[in-house]
Amino acid sequence: MKELALEIKGADVTVYPIKNEFFGESITVSGLLTGGDIINQLKGKDLGDELLISENMLRADTEIFLDDVTVTDMANELGVKVSIVSDGYDLAEKLTNGKE
Repeated sequence: MKELALEIKGADVTVYPIKNEFFGESITVSGLLTGGDIINQLKGKDLGDELLISENMLRADTEIFLDDVTVTDMANELGVKVSIVSDGYDLAEKLTNGKE
């Protein structure tokens, strides 16, 4: 898997693939990613101002991953603001700062 760099109306965006080491690399759904896998694979990378994650990576109605890592834990470990996006519209709004 390879990183994907995009430019969206002046915003620099990088999409980082995360291997599911907790459950095995054959598991490819984001809902089964763990906070630990994300932290381990992104640690030391230039993550810019903010890391966006999908809410389906978290337990329902919480900010906790399947391995009990919290979004706050992740932000502290990676040294970057971590924001949760709920769907494609929310993602587009965050990427464009609400501008059309």
